[in-house]
Amino acid sequence: MDITTIKRKFRHIFIQLPLSTKNYSFNDAIIITSDPRSGSTWLMEVFGKMPNSVINWEPLHPNKGVVPKHYNFGSRVFIEPANDSQALKDFFHDLLTMKTFTNWTARFIAFNEIFSSKYVITKFVRANGLLPWVTANLPLQHKPILLLRHPITTCSSQLQNFHRFERDALSAPYAEPTMYIAPDCFNNERYIENQSYINSLTSPLERQIALWCIDNKDVINHPKRDNWIMVYYENLVLNPEEEFSMILKNLNLPFSPEDFKKINFKKPSKTDSQKNYNSNPSIQLESFLNYFDNDYLKRIQDIFDYFGIVDYSAHSAYPINTTE
Repeated sequence: MDITTIKRKFRHIFIQLPLSTKNYSFNDAIIITSDPRSGSTWLMEVFGKMPNSVINWEPLHPNKGVVPKHYNFGSRVFIEPANDSQALKDFFHDLLTMKTFTNWTARFIAFNEIFSSKYVITKFVRANGLLPWVTANLPLQHKPILLLRHPITTCSSQLQNFHRFERDALSAPYAEPTMYIAPDCFNNERYIENQSYINSLTSPLERQIALWCIDNKDVINHPKRDNWIMVYYENLVLNPEEEFSMILKNLNLPFSPEDFKKINFKKPSKTDSQKNYNSNPSIQLESFLNYFDNDYLKRIQDIFDYFGIVDYSAHSAYPINTTE
């Protein structure tokens, strides 16, 4: 057993007792959710500066989180809003108040933070599709935050970071026939019904974007999407103070931007593993437009059109104002 593993074990033992005896109120639960590689860690780190708060890190992780194996949630959880299972309600109540936690989910909590903490900030990259169910079935006092980032940038980063694709391979046709098979998980009908369409797409990035659309289209286009706070990553990096003030106002928290004056909004997050953060946000946001030609971008736009995604265009780096 290496020294890092030993430290983690002792740290878990050290914080387990005070954290397990802490009674967090569900009224003080705060949710941040996004797709992986969309900026949620960065936003979480900003919120982590909030007085009297602790971070609940990725509790829906299938191996390191708090989800019982028999739930079989898969990598992107979806629950029908009409599902009024008391067991599910109790599970998410305990999750959001850290009645259940693991060394993984408590990894960002310092021992001395526990005693004065009041707010549990739960950060997800697997819960976008949960928002209609959560807001319909749980008595949240603070609206969840849905952080969206351009699907091309998000999916390119996912493929490069998690699947080790080189940039040139993202848009290249598969060298050999590669079949997408819908995952065997809870409420997987959305994948099954789109399996043939996904298999008609010939490059890794196109398929990844199609999956992004499947997981996000119903939340983005939901008739009650005002039940959560829609935040666009692009707006956040261009105007961080203004966007953060908007978030705080919509969360209805007793804090003001004055409480966050010392925050360095330009600091990259801990998950910037490729060290590709650019201090000029416009260059960073628009970079993908230089990687793909117009014909390929048109193919991606066809995917957006197929799934009814109108908040983003393949030919622009910035979100489209859908409220005008």
